[in-house]
Amino acid sequence: MSVPIMGIAPNSQATTESVYNAALALGLANQLTNILRDVGE
Repeated sequence: MSVPIMGIAPNSQATTESVYNAALALGLANQLTNILRDVGE
């Protein structure tokens, strides 16, 4: 969700697809972290 807002550096060597895949992986990791934190409470 934040990639279109934050953008991709113009001089980036990464492809648009790889940036979106990394953003999805980060989002999933954040969700799992939140779930594990809630379970621990």
